[in-house]
Amino acid sequence: MSLLGAGWFAFRQHQNKLKTQEAVAAKMVAAETCFDQSDFTCAIEQSLVAVNLDPQNTVAAQFLQSAQIAKQSRANEETIVRLMHEANECLTNEDAACAQVKTRDILALDKEHVQAQQLLDQANHLAQTKTINDLVQQAETCLQQADIACAELFSTKANEINSRHIASQALAVKLAGYQRSQLVQQQAQEQQVQRGLSEASQCFMRKDYRCAIQAAERVLQLEPANSQAVELKQSASMAQQQVKDVEQRVNKLLGEANSCIEKKNYSCAIAKAESALDLSPGHKQATAVKNRAQETQRKLKESGFTIK
Repeated sequence: MSLLGAGWFAFRQHQNKLKTQEAVAAKMVAAETCFDQSDFTCAIEQSLVAVNLDPQNTVAAQFLQSAQIAKQSRANEETIVRLMHEANECLTNEDAACAQVKTRDILALDKEHVQAQQLLDQANHLAQTKTINDLVQQAETCLQQADIACAELFSTKANEINSRHIASQALAVKLAGYQRSQLVQQQAQEQQVQRGLSEASQCFMRKDYRCAIQAAERVLQLEPANSQAVELKQSASMAQQQVKDVEQRVNKLLGEANSCIEKKNYSCAIAKAESALDLSPGHKQATAVKNRAQETQRKLKESGFTIK
């Protein structure tokens, strides 16, 4: 290459470099103008052209990065504004789960966002309140059915979630009242049971078996599985049946004794009456029949009649 050619080539390169620098400068001016106007899309486009024209231009590259960050930040801000609006609507509709999702999305974009954290706290409290209220309602159903153990289970679950929650505390107070009432009822029932058992035993000792059975049955209405009451009732029932059996046999013997008297067989009447007294010592009717037969027999002997 001649010196003239080499010089021309160098001149052209220099001219091209100047044009490139001018173009880069123009694009950077345009980019800065767009940036100042918060038109970050425009700023990115202009600075990207500058970088493509001059890849070694660090200023253009840094500006492009700043514009991209600003655009993303703007997008995040717009997203946050939208999500905040939606989160507030969720809370207005008492949709805790919806509000939790929206506020967590905001905090993923900006973990220091104070309002989003406050909304999330409100959503968490709303969700907690709903859960506790559901547990309280189930406990109320248990109490309506007089199932204290069931109510205690749901109360424990509510306390595990938040023992300081007003609904948890109210349930605990109400349950404590039921427990005290139940204890009083249990104590009163135990006293009734003991009185009933004592009465049944005393009746049995007096051989008043009907009274013993009735007293034992009252105890069994309170405690169906009370073994002492079951035993007393069974024993009294058996003894009552034995009394009936003896009474039937005594009545039969007395009937036979009266037949003997009608036949003037006083020895037979006395024997029948004595058999009745063996079954039922002190039986008034049997004693009367025996005395009547003996007295008649004595008078007949004294008058000289032959008697049987």
